[in-house]
Amino acid sequence: MQKLFFKTAVTAAALCFSSMALAQQKYSVSGTVKDHKNGELLIGVTVKVNEDASISVVANEYGFYSLSLPEGNYTLIVSYPGYRDYEQAIKVEQNTKVDLPLDQEDQKIGKIDEVVISGVKKNKNLTTAQMGTETLSIKNIEKLPVLFGEKDVMKTIQLLPGIKSNGEGSSGFSVRGALQTRT
Repeated sequence: MQKLFFKTAVTAAALCFSSMALAQQKYSVSGTVKDHKNGELLIGVTVKVNEDASISVVANEYGFYSLSLPEGNYTLIVSYPGYRDYEQAIKVEQNTKVDLPLDQEDQKIGKIDEVVISGVKKNKNLTTAQMGTETLSIKNIEKLPVLFGEKDVMKTIQLLPGIKSNGEGSSGFSVRGALQTRT
């Protein structure tokens, strides 16, 4: 008698668990995320399920995403930098394909003004006390006329005041007021 009761209880429990397992069957919700205007696939878009914060995926390099959800009604929330968030209500009863379009945000929002980076402070000549310094820029060198060949920086330096050539046989130059050192 006890064996019959035990077998009946085990069979009833197995039937209950199998019906619950069937009720929790999961379905695939997948698709692609595209730019609404030009149809370009968007990479790295986040797709979240509003009803369960632990379920979210990121679209791959082809803009493809895939979620596994049990049967029910859900709201997908799609977000991507530079685009407006998008919500899509879905009913999951079978494997479903849902393509998600995203619209770009207004171009005025998030736009920054031009940034100019300068290597020299505007008032450098007022804050430093260094005298007798000559600065030669590439623009100034390019303005000088050249005969037979490329621009020569050494010849250009010799055009500055206080600098003279050491002679035709030498490649060096002398600077007036500079200490002469030999190594």
